[in-house]
Amino acid sequence: MADVRGASGVPATTQFSTNGTPSPSTPIYINTDNGNGYCLLGNVVTQIFSTIYSATVSTTNATITTIATIPIPSSTTVLIDANVVARRGGGSAGTAEDGAAYIIAAAYKNIATVATEIGESKIFTAEDQAGWDVTVTPSGSNALIQVTGAANKNIDWFVSYKLYTSTLLSYDNLVTELGEYLITESGDYLITEV
Repeated sequence: MADVRGASGVPATTQFSTNGTPSPSTPIYINTDNGNGYCLLGNVVTQIFSTIYSATVSTTNATITTIATIPIPSSTTVLIDANVVARRGGGSAGTAEDGAAYIIAAAYKNIATVATEIGESKIFTAEDQAGWDVTVTPSGSNALIQVTGAANKNIDWFVSYKLYTSTLLSYDNLVTELGEYLITESGDYLITEV
């Protein structure tokens, strides 16, 4: 983890009280190794970060197929921003080089270990074949990005998706995340170098 204390706009220390309740002495701390950020909202440390993922899958029929499985953790709200591109590479139906592109956004939360969709919107759809499709569907504690091809068409699908996540962290989870940068000093917990 890079030490960003004292950088422009980042205070030299971040202090927490002994009972684990953050004090509002600093608005944010950033772990530059993994992109995670932490901000103080009232007396709660909120973890905020975004990460980009990608996946591929091939279809040969109109069966709904999962291209990506996204775990939705407890006490978390997740915005999924997905860009999907599809191209027909063979098969006995359709026209050579048929393709499609989609931009889809979905918001999820986890209620009692069950992923629950808050809302979903297809922002952009362009397709040579009207039967092709992309959706985001809840399944257990996950959100699934799913694609639908067409019979007798070999379609290669690619998705690049970004997750924007807000998670309320317990003090113990914050200690785990910040690792060796969190030590005890004079009865307070202080993010500092080791």
